[in-house]
Amino acid sequence: MKKPRALSLAALLILPCLSTAPAADAKDQDKDRDKAKDEVKGDGIVTGLLKARTEKLKLQRVEADGRTISAALLMYRLQSGDFPTEKQGLKALVEKPDLAPFPRRWVRIMDKVPQDAWGREYRLIIRVKDDKPIHLIVSDGPDLDDLADDIEMPVKDPTLNPPPEADAKADAKPDAKPEAEAKEKPQAEVEPEATPAPK
Repeated sequence: MKKPRALSLAALLILPCLSTAPAADAKDQDKDRDKAKDEVKGDGIVTGLLKARTEKLKLQRVEADGRTISAALLMYRLQSGDFPTEKQGLKALVEKPDLAPFPRRWVRIMDKVPQDAWGREYRLIIRVKDDKPIHLIVSDGPDLDDLADDIEMPVKDPTLNPPPEADAKADAKPDAKPEAEAKEKPQAEVEPEATPAPK
């Protein structure tokens, strides 16, 4: 067994440096930790922006799917005579409904109904407003349990859901001129009538 050697003069000179080295390392570690926190905050901003952008893209996808499904529902109505019921749902676009009312002529409109951006099925909901059915394509949104973030897209059928402008135009009087048109035309100057001269 070897005996420990006596500390040399060089070792005695190094020991004080070694005792302050951890303090310097601790300061460097603190600086590195603060720098990492700043980078994480920076990454947090970038990550937040990416998440916001991702959510915006998901919403755009849901809107595009809504337009596609809306067009498919209109095609279904043309082929079968009416929209599917809530119980038949969007599945009627892919498979012949086995629930009444049965379509008079069924044709497959879609190969499959797309899922929303969060991987869930779209639903068909029918509401009645002013004795008119309003067909809605519904996505549960980002949070399945939160009803506030559900996305409802009406089926764009001009015969069932006329745009609000069409109602306003129908209510307007046909003889009434728009104010802008009336303002643009200058009024004709009225010349005083010549009075006959006394004889």
